[in-house]
Amino acid sequence: MYNETTVLADLPAGATTYLLPSNLTDFSKVTVRSKGTDPYSRKFMVSAPTLLNMSTDIVGIAPISITTSVGVAPVLPTVVTAVYSDNTTGQRGVIWDAIDPSQYAVAGSFSVQGTVTGVTYKALANITVTAIDIPLPVIVSYSPINITTTAGTAPILPTVVTAVYSDNTTKQLSVVWSNIEASQYASAGTFKVLGTVGGTSLKAEATITVTQRTTDPGPSTGTGSGTGTGTGTGTSSSSGTTGIIDLDKDAKVTKETTADGKTVTKVTLDRDKLEKASAIPVVVIEVKDGASIVNVELPGQAILNAISKHNNTVIQIKANGAIYELPVQLFKDIAKDSTISVVISKVSGKTGDDVTAAVNKLNAKQLVANPIEFTITVNGKEMNDFGGVYVNRTLNLGTWTGDPGKVTALWIDANNQIHFVPAILTTKNGSSEVTIRSPHNSTYTVIQSNQSFADLAGHWAKADVELLANKWIVNGITDKQFAPEAQVTRAEFAAMLVRSLGLVEKQADAFRDVSPRDWFAGAVSTAHQAGLINGYEDGTFRPNANITREQMVAMMMRAMKVGGKEIQASSTVIDRFADRSTIGEWSKAAVAQALTAGLVQGLSDNSFAPTEPATRAQAATMLKRMLQSLQFIN
Repeated sequence: MYNETTVLADLPAGATTYLLPSNLTDFSKVTVRSKGTDPYSRKFMVSAPTLLNMSTDIVGIAPISITTSVGVAPVLPTVVTAVYSDNTTGQRGVIWDAIDPSQYAVAGSFSVQGTVTGVTYKALANITVTAIDIPLPVIVSYSPINITTTAGTAPILPTVVTAVYSDNTTKQLSVVWSNIEASQYASAGTFKVLGTVGGTSLKAEATITVTQRTTDPGPSTGTGSGTGTGTGTGTSSSSGTTGIIDLDKDAKVTKETTADGKTVTKVTLDRDKLEKASAIPVVVIEVKDGASIVNVELPGQAILNAISKHNNTVIQIKANGAIYELPVQLFKDIAKDSTISVVISKVSGKTGDDVTAAVNKLNAKQLVANPIEFTITVNGKEMNDFGGVYVNRTLNLGTWTGDPGKVTALWIDANNQIHFVPAILTTKNGSSEVTIRSPHNSTYTVIQSNQSFADLAGHWAKADVELLANKWIVNGITDKQFAPEAQVTRAEFAAMLVRSLGLVEKQADAFRDVSPRDWFAGAVSTAHQAGLINGYEDGTFRPNANITREQMVAMMMRAMKVGGKEIQASSTVIDRFADRSTIGEWSKAAVAQALTAGLVQGLSDNSFAPTEPATRAQAATMLKRMLQSLQFIN
């Protein structure tokens, strides 16, 4: 194909069409020559129909469809088919936009555009990524876990276990351990605890060795049995692990009546007897009568003496179907002559009705007959904030059975608004109970709900999102829509963290771009006070900016610390990511910790995408892993 004496192209035998260059406007000198053995081969003029075809307009580029497998880069053609105004077609060269490996890292579909030579029309390629149907190795065992602790000190279990697969490879996976009773580590011995590893029914197992404390005085030889009319039984120190207060001998028990006619059982502990019992890791004070309000008074001097000698002692008060576990360290700053009043009350009357109404608004079912209110006062002044210490309270659910993922404990504020509170559900011998962990006092109840969202059908995060929705940590954009792929703002994630930790929102001026009128003002202020967020050097928080993956991880790891767990990690864990240089210096430690603990993963095996905006689904999944690692949910 020639333009006068210039060769435009060598056409193969049998070719019937050729697309001329777009900058060619004079077709009168275009000729076709058949190749011969000399330069004077016969010439043919290009026929008129062909010349007319060349002058028509391009009206579109035919889209193409490509299929590839997960992890395999799609192979795109170098030419596409141009469609002309007279319905004829021709081939045009194309340069495709770059494709990021994360786009074909998982099964799904995406599109890519291409620039077509000589025209403004864009080419479009629809890429389908199919899963590789290769049998995956299965977990056959876990590496042994052996933990040693001293009597009275709770063992610290790892948040990950090493799984051994059928192909002899290993991988660290997140684990949620079963609840450990204080009595299990109260004295020297050995016991085992099982852990649930996500995605498999094979249980992890840890062997706990408890060594004797050098300061433990050992079993008491006291034998008093108590014959009076008090509500307790046992002796003031029945074993080397549990000091049981005998209310007949070690306390004064009286009855009082409140202004609204409720009966109060008041238990005043003897200072010397409490101090003696406090030499044992767990001091049990059980009040068995049916009074709706139980008030246990503890002498401050005995508590301070216990702290100076045995600072790990826990006072366990049992009343009204609830157990309140108070570490004596909570009271280390009280005055010597203080009286600590611990009240456990069944909530009824108008307050109980208000709680029931709040639960009914959630289309939920309350699993306890009465909400329980816990209060502590020191010399009449209420002690509501425990300085970040999460204190256990256990509520009995009786013979309830069901899905723990649909059950949650709640705390109720003064305005009868409900809030998630960390809690673990356990069942023993057919009886269920919820152990609540909260850094403040309030009224607590337990509910069962069944939240679901239509747009999560088939979504990879469906189970995680609906779990947290039934914990009332995340909300849908409507009753039936969650919008899992929508992006999350910095304020929204701060609010999720505050709810996840069960914190009380407190208003304060924290950032100059957060107004007291903003819906998130309380959550952002509380997150700042708790050390979850820092903001920017210019004094702003930028609450409405979309949060990035590395920002979300940094905030989450601060929340882990507030929840009582710090992860030790080596920075080398991020070396496997090709984009590790884009991870900010300020966030690298947090990213390494989150990866080590199994709280976050890369978008692919070699891409972390730290600056990518996080989605609502990703936020929910990370929060679920964090809460399970802290043992704040099952």
